[in-house]
Amino acid sequence: MDVKTLFTDLDGTLVEHSGDVTEDIIKSVRKLLDKKINVVLASGRHPDMMKSIHYKLGLKTPVIACNGGIIKDLNTKEVLYANPLSKDVIKRAIEIARELGVEWVVYEKNDILFEKMPPKSYKLPYINPHLPKHLQANYLKINSLEEVFKDDCFFLKIFLLFDNKVEAMERGRQMLSEIEGIDVVQSAKTYLDVMVHGSSKGQAMKRYVELTGIDIKNTIAIGDAQNDIDMIEYAGFGIAMGNAVDSVKKAADYVTTPHPEGFKDMVEYLIKNV
Repeated sequence: MDVKTLFTDLDGTLVEHSGDVTEDIIKSVRKLLDKKINVVLASGRHPDMMKSIHYKLGLKTPVIACNGGIIKDLNTKEVLYANPLSKDVIKRAIEIARELGVEWVVYEKNDILFEKMPPKSYKLPYINPHLPKHLQANYLKINSLEEVFKDDCFFLKIFLLFDNKVEAMERGRQMLSEIEGIDVVQSAKTYLDVMVHGSSKGQAMKRYVELTGIDIKNTIAIGDAQNDIDMIEYAGFGIAMGNAVDSVKKAADYVTTPHPEGFKDMVEYLIKNV
C-alpha cells in the first residue's frame, strides 16, 4: 500500500467516547507522521472540541467536523468548506426534543449551545474547563431561543441526547425524518445527529481530496460507528475497529482488535504493509 493520508474517527476509534488521547495513541500517530503519512481527524464533534486532541497529536492538517458539515484549519481558523443547517430545521428539531423530553445541543460556528446542562454521559462540556484556555471550546447555556437565533448564526449540527429514554429514540428518528432536506445519523448509542442532506464524513472526505489533490487510492479511513461507513467505503482501504457495529465491519477491508488497542494495532499493520 502506498498510503499518503489516514482519515480517522475520534470517539470509539482514536479515543474512548468523549475521552482524550493516551500516550500510546500519541506514539502511534507519530509513527505515521514519521512515515510521511498525514493524519486527518474526522468526527461528529464541533471543530473547537477537537483542538486539544489535534494539538496533542502535533497535527497540521485541517479537520473534518460535525459529521462532515465543516472542514476547518484549526491552525489558521480558515473554514475550507461548510454545509450549514437552516434556522427552520434547528427550530423544528428543538421542538421535537422538547416534545420527547430529551436534551439537545446545537453546534454553531463559534459556540456550542444548550438549554439545560447536558447529561453526564456527554462528557465533553465537563472536561472542557480543565483544558488550557487556548484549547477550550465555547460552551454557552442559553435562556431563550432568541439567544440561539441571532442574525449572524451559522448552524453546523444539532443532536438529540436520549440517554435513559432509549425507547423514545426510534420515535425521535421518525419525527426528525419528516423534516425535509436533512439526514439523521446515529453517532453514538443514544445520540441522533441532524445535518443537511448529503453531509457526511465521506462527502467531506471527497471535498478534502479535491481541495488537496490527494489520490483516493492512497487513502485509508478507520472508524467504528454508522456515521463512518461512507468514509470507509470511499477510502482506498477501509478499516473497522473491532468494537465497530456490524454494518461498519461489513463495509471495511480489514477489522482491527477492539478499542483501546485497535488503533495501535492498525498502525502496526499499516507500517508493515506500507
